[in-house]
Amino acid sequence: MEEDGLVSRPYLCVVCCAAFALSGLGMDAASLARLSEADRQQVNAWLSKRAESVLEARRAEEELQRAWADESYRSSEVDALRARYRATQQELNRLQREIQRQAEATPAGQAKKRKIEELRSGVAELDKKIAEKAEK
Repeated sequence: MEEDGLVSRPYLCVVCCAAFALSGLGMDAASLARLSEADRQQVNAWLSKRAESVLEARRAEEELQRAWADESYRSSEVDALRARYRATQQELNRLQREIQRQAEATPAGQAKKRKIEELRSGVAELDKKIAEKAEK
């Protein structure tokens, strides 16, 4: 049970999980210690089953939270909502492009475009100078 004077991780994990589960259920280590070996085994089996159920419920909950995009969950109402969702997404994308176009047409947008062109021109000049030096 010990590895180099330390409690092994799997054992520690089981003890911590059991303590956490028991604390939520109103049991503490002293209560568990008072149980007979058979009762402790029964409680451990229940705790194991409880943990499995909690995990299974969480997995199912996560799957259900993704159901909006999962095509295996279908009905005429869901399909209609998905079509509406896609149309709304397309409209939002169109609006974003329109906002971008109009923002670029503002004085600040035009100034930013000029700055970009100046920087790119400077990069091209530096590329040319580097290439000339490399040829020598």
